[in-house]
Amino acid sequence: MNRISFLFGLFFLLKITSAQVENVPLYNSVYDFLKEMSVKKIISSYNDDNPNLSRKEILNFLNEASNKATNKSSELSSVENKSLEKYLLEFDDSKQNSKNTTSLIAGKNENGVFSSNKFSKRASDIFSDKEKFLYKLDKKDFTLRAELLGDISIGNEIKPNKKNTASLYDIGIKLRGTIANKVGYYVDTRKGVYFGNRDLAALVKPRLKTNFKFLENKDKDKNFDFTEGHLKLQLNPVENLFISVQLGREKITYGYGLGSKLVLSGDNPPMDFYKLNVSYGILSFSHIYASTVGDFSFTQPRYTKYFVAHRLKVNINNVVELGVGETVIYSRPFEIAYMNPLLFYKFTEHSLQDRDNNTIHFDVRTRPVKNFELYGTLFMDEFNLVKLGDGSDFENKFAFQTGFFWYEAAMIPNLSFAVEYTKIRPYVYTHRIPEITYDAFGVNLGHRIGPNADELFSMLSYNVSSRLNLKLEFAFQRAGKNVYNSAGDLIRNVGGDIKQPRRDSIDSEVAAFLDGIRVNSKHLNFILRFEPLRNYFFELNYSYRIDENISTGVRSDYSFGSAKLRIEY
Repeated sequence: MNRISFLFGLFFLLKITSAQVENVPLYNSVYDFLKEMSVKKIISSYNDDNPNLSRKEILNFLNEASNKATNKSSELSSVENKSLEKYLLEFDDSKQNSKNTTSLIAGKNENGVFSSNKFSKRASDIFSDKEKFLYKLDKKDFTLRAELLGDISIGNEIKPNKKNTASLYDIGIKLRGTIANKVGYYVDTRKGVYFGNRDLAALVKPRLKTNFKFLENKDKDKNFDFTEGHLKLQLNPVENLFISVQLGREKITYGYGLGSKLVLSGDNPPMDFYKLNVSYGILSFSHIYASTVGDFSFTQPRYTKYFVAHRLKVNINNVVELGVGETVIYSRPFEIAYMNPLLFYKFTEHSLQDRDNNTIHFDVRTRPVKNFELYGTLFMDEFNLVKLGDGSDFENKFAFQTGFFWYEAAMIPNLSFAVEYTKIRPYVYTHRIPEITYDAFGVNLGHRIGPNADELFSMLSYNVSSRLNLKLEFAFQRAGKNVYNSAGDLIRNVGGDIKQPRRDSIDSEVAAFLDGIRVNSKHLNFILRFEPLRNYFFELNYSYRIDENISTGVRSDYSFGSAKLRIEY
C-alpha cells in the first residue's frame, strides 16, 4: 500500500486537467456514437479496447466532432448531428442552463441558485425533455450531481412454457462529481426485488447470475443489490502526456471484440481494482490490478482471487494499432510483484515458482479507409514451442478472433454491419489449480463460448433517429462437450469445460478441436432502444436460441421477450 500512497502523493504535485474527471458507465450509448464517429474518421481513434472514459475525455471527442474548423461536421448526417447535439448537452456543463436543464431540488452554481423556478414547475419538468437531476451543485472547487435511479424489467418466456414470467424492480441513487479539479468520484448503489420464474429473471437481467443475494436465495422477498464506485485522478503533466490513476469498482472490459472479448468480456461481476493508464503520442499503456471471488458455494470455502493485466499499444498514424499484453490470475495473500506494471509477468510467474495462471495476447486493428475497421486478437493461454506446429497437442492452448466493423454499410447512412469469428481451442481458460481458473463468481472472464468452441457472430444496427436504435444480432456456435456417463462421471475429457482441466496420465495428449459431444447453437437477438425523453430509456428485446446435439440428433429451442424501462433523474 505504500507504493499506492506514493503514487497518489506524486500525482497531486503534477499539473491536473480540468473538471469532469469521473468515468462514464459503459452502458451509456455515447460509447456507440464514439465508435461510429471514430470509424467514420470524424474524430481521432477511440480506444474501445480499454473503453472506460472520463466525462472530460468524452467531451473532448464530442468537441472534436463539432469543430467547424475541421470541415468534418458537414459530413455528419442529420441523425448524427442530432445525436451530437444531444450528447453535448449531456456532457458539456457550460451548455446547461435553466431552459434546458432541471434540478428537482434547487441546485446552485457560482452565480447563486441554478433554477429560480418554483418547486411545482421543477416537479412538472419530470416529464419534460430537459436534462434532469435530483440535485445539481457547481462550486469553484467542488461539483456534485445527484440522480435517482429506477429500473423496471418484465420478461415472458415464449418457448417452451408461455406461462413463465418474471418481473424485476430496482431503485437507487447515483452521486458523481469532481473535487478541486483533481479527483473525480462516482457512487452507484441499487436495491431490487424480483418475482416469478428465477431462471427467466437471470436472462432478463444477466447481472443476477453473479449476484450474491440472488444466488443465496434465502429471503422471502427475493431481493438483490448492486454497488459501484470509484475515485480517479486524471493528469496532463506535460504536453501530449496523459496519466490517470483510478481506485474503485465498475464494469470494465479489455481488448477488442463486438460479440464478446477474449481477454476480459465484462460478463463477470464488477471487480475491485486500481488502474493506471498512460498515453504519450502514439504510445499508450494500461495496467489493472483487480480482486474478485471464486465460485459461489454453500458448502465449499469462499476465497478471493486476483486478476492482473497490462498492455502496450502503438497507434501508427491513426491507421494501424498494434498491441501486446498479459494477464495473470492467482489466489493467495497479496502479491506485491504483480503491482509492478513494468515487469514481464510470464517470467515473474516463473520466479514465484510457477503457481499462477498467465496468458499473453497480441492484437491488431486497422482502419485503412473511411467507415471500415478490421481487427484481430491472438490469445495464448499456454503453448509448447517445440510442438507449436502441432494444432492438436493439448499444450497448445490458444484462441484467436478476427472481424470487421462497417459503418454506413452499403452507403446507407446510420447503418452499421459487423461480422466476427472466434475460435477457442480445447482447455483454454482452464487450469490444474481450480482456484485460478480464468473465471470469477463461476463466470468466464474471457469469451462467453468457452473452450473447444467457435462462433460466427454478426450484427446489424440502425440509428433510426438520435433517440431510436434497432439492432439485430445472430450467432452460430459450435462446441465440443466432455462425455459423461448416466451417473454423471466424466469418462472422456476433450477440453470442453472451463472447470475441467486436463488430467495427467488419464486424458489423451491429443486435443482435437470440436472433439467430444458436438453441439451446434443458433442465437438470434432483436433489440429496440428508445429514449422518448431525456433520462428515460425504454428497451424491447426478443431472444431465440436453438441447440442441436449432433451426436444424438436431439434438438431444443428456447425464446423469450422482455421490456425494460430505466430512469435516471
